[in-house]
Amino acid sequence: MRANRGNEARLVAGQHLVDPRKHQIAALERAGHDRGTHHRRHLLAGLAERLLHRTGVEPLDRRKPVLLRKPEDDPTARAIRERGKRVGDRRGYLALALLDLALLGIVADQSHQCDELGHLRGVVVDHGTSSLTPSCSRRSGKRRGFHLRSSKIHEGRHRAGNRDANDGPHLSENRSTNNRVTQDTPSEQITPRWRFQGIDGIKGLSLAAIIVYHYNPLLMPGGFVGVDVFLTISGFLIALSMLKRLHAHGRIGWIDYFTHRLRRLYPALIVMVPAVMTLANAVQTDFLVGIRRQASAALTFIYNWYAVTSGSSYFDTMNPQMFKHLWFIALLAQFYIVAPMLVRLLWGLRHATPAVLVLLGLSAASFMWMARLYDPASPTRVYEGTDTHAGGFLLGMALAWCICAWRNAEATGRRHMAVTRLAVRCWRRIAAYTGFVALVLLVVLALRLRQDAFAFHGGIAVASVLATLLIAGTITGGSWMQGLFAMHPLSATGTYSYGIYLWHWPLWLLGSALMRSWGVRQPLATAAMALVATAVLAWCSSVLVEKPSARGGFISAVIPDPPVGAKTAARGMAVMLIILLAFTGGFRAWRDAPAKTSTQIALEKTQRMMEERARLNGEILRKPVPRPKKPAHSFPDGTQIVAIGDSVMDMAAPQMQARFPGVLVDAKVSRSIMEAGPIVGQMQAESRMRPWLIIGLNTNSAIVTDQLDQLRAQIGPDVVLVIVNGHGPDSWITESNDVTRAYAQAHADNTVYVDWDAAISQHLDLLYSDGVHPMEGAGADIYPQAIQQAIRQWISEGH
Repeated sequence: MRANRGNEARLVAGQHLVDPRKHQIAALERAGHDRGTHHRRHLLAGLAERLLHRTGVEPLDRRKPVLLRKPEDDPTARAIRERGKRVGDRRGYLALALLDLALLGIVADQSHQCDELGHLRGVVVDHGTSSLTPSCSRRSGKRRGFHLRSSKIHEGRHRAGNRDANDGPHLSENRSTNNRVTQDTPSEQITPRWRFQGIDGIKGLSLAAIIVYHYNPLLMPGGFVGVDVFLTISGFLIALSMLKRLHAHGRIGWIDYFTHRLRRLYPALIVMVPAVMTLANAVQTDFLVGIRRQASAALTFIYNWYAVTSGSSYFDTMNPQMFKHLWFIALLAQFYIVAPMLVRLLWGLRHATPAVLVLLGLSAASFMWMARLYDPASPTRVYEGTDTHAGGFLLGMALAWCICAWRNAEATGRRHMAVTRLAVRCWRRIAAYTGFVALVLLVVLALRLRQDAFAFHGGIAVASVLATLLIAGTITGGSWMQGLFAMHPLSATGTYSYGIYLWHWPLWLLGSALMRSWGVRQPLATAAMALVATAVLAWCSSVLVEKPSARGGFISAVIPDPPVGAKTAARGMAVMLIILLAFTGGFRAWRDAPAKTSTQIALEKTQRMMEERARLNGEILRKPVPRPKKPAHSFPDGTQIVAIGDSVMDMAAPQMQARFPGVLVDAKVSRSIMEAGPIVGQMQAESRMRPWLIIGLNTNSAIVTDQLDQLRAQIGPDVVLVIVNGHGPDSWITESNDVTRAYAQAHADNTVYVDWDAAISQHLDLLYSDGVHPMEGAGADIYPQAIQQAIRQWISEGH
């Protein structure tokens, strides 16, 4: 390699050039290319020399390579000439780069894809593989604009649609893209650039699972595993990017690294947040409660810890926050800060095996810490914590380290042990099948996994391991899984995944509120409207904000660098107008945000009324009541009833006290069916359990039969279970109602079903704007009336 660089330096200086064919023959022997590739290498060398002649740089070596086709008749030659005209004075350096490629043998077999760039379409060079100036300095080459990666050579590949948005190497080599370069010393290691096929498709499928989970949790209750697939992909790509930097330059380049990450995450986020606040101020101001803290946490990438400390829950669907999905962006940004430090420390170990073992150990520790801290009543801490949800990210980093270490060893010509060669050969044979099995199991998890103890005691860890196998099985060369994930809907979704993720949740909330205000209760129509709006805004965000910011920073997206064409100027004006409108409306929403929602105000008023009534009547709500051996199936009084519910029951608590004097009501905002078991257990331990148990927990999460079976086993067969169904615009409420109705019919001897949905649907004008909570007074009184009627009907049937 050093000899090649010296040859290039002498070439530019006008000195005698060493016979390039010696290097070509050696490269051919190492890479094992066929005669076709040999011919293409000579063709590139000839075209390079022709461009050298046009630029006035004449090498003294007159032994020209054999050209089997005349450059005048070759589309590659014409493309190079046109490219040389576009780059101006740099065409001489482009020619030197082509000559360097010919000497080193870095030529991909892409001849079947002849288009306007011909064979050049498969040529890929990474940092430092071509020294284009006499100084041979990578730093100076990049500064003076001679860096191949930023040259126009890649434009053909981008046009062909083969660009992946993963900013990572490409492992899928199709046998002929092996870039083998022999190094003199380990200090001159060069990692070739690989592009991954299928990564965008995996990202697209994962994002689809997340969206389905957010829009309809009952349809895909385990769709949150898509987050873990995303984390694994992110860890893989980030680690591989940093390892490439270390291989090429011996350093990460902290400023460039953090600048690139900030440009990737922040511009679209800083536009989305005020724009959503503006829309919320126009649609429903209840969404703006607490918006100042939410927006501040989102823009500073600490939303996950804000959610933990504020007591909000990712799984709370009754009182959703517009930016609650940004916990994942915050988590990712925090990993971006920690990852380079970890990679730099592990890089000092000099060997891949201990580094991979350390990463695997840290991943296992994170999963065990998640299981250790899991609290069924509040899973937010373990789900959104940086320390407890780092396992998948670390697994992706370990995979990247394995791949980079093996490929770098291959590129430098180091011999592999027989066991390693056998393992790699076996893996290539089973990679696609392993990836497919991992995909099937991930789909099963997405359909069956729930936010219960199993998910946090190993389910998320299993999903992360399966995601790692899916990535490895897809990106391996020759894997037919690449064709599956290359389908345009999946790859396009993955390409615009960041913008889609930012917009899909707030648009769903705002669309649902808008539909309710129009009197429309069609979840499918709401989802379709939200998805269309998300697709449009994600595309606009990518074209107007994300891509320009990635190229030159956020300021250049608003004020493009000269010279400015009409199209670029129009784009800049559009971005400036959007930002102006978003920030103006966002400031008004920030200023006028209410302190409490209308529902919260009504709940607090109800609670005060209950406390005052209890004080005046001297009633002790939690007084233990002796429990009879067998419940008398006659209409119960309040002293025989305990009620556990959510905010809907809390709103109707005074009316329940009036109709069932002495009833023990334990209702809380955002409570779900998962909390019923611990509450019942505490009541049993304190001897406060009563013969009749009313459960009103259909609103905040989906209910399945297994959960009801567990509750029945806990309370025993003698307690009459009264299940109140739910009412609301969310699609899972309807399906949960079907589950509870079927369960009550199957256990009619000791289970009563209360159709609150049917009762309140006749009085929709008595609901608050959220379409869920009854208004105080007449609206809230319908709740205990429905319970009374259901119990009387059940008793009249002979139970």
